[in-house]
Order: sequence, then structure tokens, then C-alpha cells
Amino acid sequence: MLIRKEAARLLKISPGTLAVWDCTGRYHLHPVKLAQKVYYQKRDLICHLLLSEDMTLLDEPLLTRQEAALFLDKTCGTLAVWDCLNRYDLSPIRVGSCIRYSRTYLINFLNQQMEEKYVLRTAA
Repeated sequence: MLIRKEAARLLKISPGTLAVWDCTGRYHLHPVKLAQKVYYQKRDLICHLLLSEDMTLLDEPLLTRQEAALFLDKTCGTLAVWDCLNRYDLSPIRVGSCIRYSRTYLINFLNQQMEEKYVLRTAA
């Protein structure tokens, strides 16, 4: 069993976000209250991670929109528009009110863009 702080670290969220999830019932992580502490079973947390995201993201640090924009050499506004219009599938991850990006998905996006440019050049 993990305390809230440890569970939040595993989920890569703040303990406050986890507390809000518990109060609102947003995710069914089955918290157990004992005395003044809240505990979570590690298997429930891992199941949540596996069901919500790719397994590759478990150990991968997520990038903020600003970091992702720098990585892609774009602006934050461009990424926001792309996400809103679903122009490109960058698979943004919502963590509370924040948007995060997987470096793996960004690299895949760059590779697709390079392949498309190569195909267009060779076809011309």
C-alpha cells in the first residue's frame, strides 16, 4: 500500500490532484482511509497507468507545451491550435489543467514529417 504522496509520484501528478480525483470520483483508484491517511494499492495505480497511456510513457518524463514547442521549433500557440483542431496527432496528455507531451510521440511526428517531405521530393 502506498500513501497519497507516493501514489501521486507514481502517477506523475501532484498529491492535490490525486485528492481531487478521489473527491470527484474522476478515476476509480479505490483509496483506503485508515485513521488520517489515505492509502492506494500499487496494482490499482499501475492498472490505471496501463489503461490510460502507452506503457512506454511510464518511465518517460513528459514535456510541457513550452518544452514541446522548443523541441519541434514551433510556438506554444501553434501546438495549442494543432491540439484544438486535431491537425496532427501529437497525443497530448492532460494532467489536471496542464497539457503534457511524450517525447516519443514528438519524435514520431518529426519522422513522419521528414518521410512526407522525402516522398513529395522523390515524386516530383
